[in-house]
Amino acid sequence: MTNFIGKIKDWLNLGVMPLLGILVFTSLFLFLPDSVLAKLNLFEVKDNYRIVLGLSFFFSISFLFASCVHSLWKIMLGPMLRDFVSIFYHKKDAKNLTEDEKEIIRMFINGATRAATLSIQNPTVLGLERRKIIVRVGNVGATGFGFNFPFNIQPWAWEFYNKNQDILL
Repeated sequence: MTNFIGKIKDWLNLGVMPLLGILVFTSLFLFLPDSVLAKLNLFEVKDNYRIVLGLSFFFSISFLFASCVHSLWKIMLGPMLRDFVSIFYHKKDAKNLTEDEKEIIRMFINGATRAATLSIQNPTVLGLERRKIIVRVGNVGATGFGFNFPFNIQPWAWEFYNKNQDILL
């Protein structure tokens, strides 16, 4: 029984190319006119294995469709949905800032700049970075051996705070 389950599992892990091959092969048998199959001496094969060919055709079509949907989700829709949900919660969280956090955000917005040099020893800066409002864009300190590093404001935060400057008052 475990051998049978293992074989089914192996069949389910087929790649796209073998599935396309099965689809083309079964499509030729199922959709070519009988006269063409008779000339190729394959009409009896079609007649004897019609059920197997039909099941193989639908098997390959359904798994190719599932593979396309999975790839589309993995490449486009999944990350887009994750980013949308993430930004939604970040915007919700961005309305509840302390005065120190507002001061740092005002430095970006009022200065009309997306980049600033901030100290990573400042817990407020680290909190904004952890909440993904700002992001550290370099690993080299800006002023010699200090703890000042370049930070950028996230694009969603830039847009959000420029539209909602009353939050920063």
